Amino acid sequence: MRSSILSFFLFLGGIVLVSCGGSHSGHTGHTGHGKTQEPMTYLDSLYASIWQAHDSVMPKMGKVRKAQLSASRLLDSLSLVERKAGKPLSAEFTAWQESLQALIYDLNRAQQGMDNWMEEFNIDSAEQKGSGRRRYLEEEKVRVDRVKESVFSSLSKSDSLFAAIK
Repeated sequence: MRSSILSFFLFLGGIVLVSCGGSHSGHTGHTGHGKTQEPMTYLDSLYASIWQAHDSVMPKMGKVRKAQLSASRLLDSLSLVERKAGKPLSAEFTAWQESLQALIYDLNRAQQGMDNWMEEFNIDSAEQKGSGRRRYLEEEKVRVDRVKESVFSSLSKSDSLFAAIK
């Protein structure tokens, strides 16, 4: 009995060690960055805010791709209608086409911005010490905030445009 209790506590201790071991502030996945403890310094806070921005945008990327596809399909349909008519259609029709083209451009730019930021973010640079780390994190915070604004702005435009169609 005593050995089974000891084994249970060793097993439980191993689980605690393994689960705590994965909670460092490094980039290990797409969620939970820096959420395991309160930031202790300005740099810790800056690093955590970068991951908060990232984590707020990542769940929206599927919606960006869906909006890109919907807008492209609608634009293709409008172009097909115009071709079948054999002549340019109304100014309103042209305005819809231009709005869809602008939306597709914005959505593509937002997706590319996120892809580029994720590809170029260097976790090793973020973990270096000294003034280089501060400069790197401040630059990355500006970059990720631009990406966040681009994603949210393009999705807002998408929601407005598709709501007007319905």
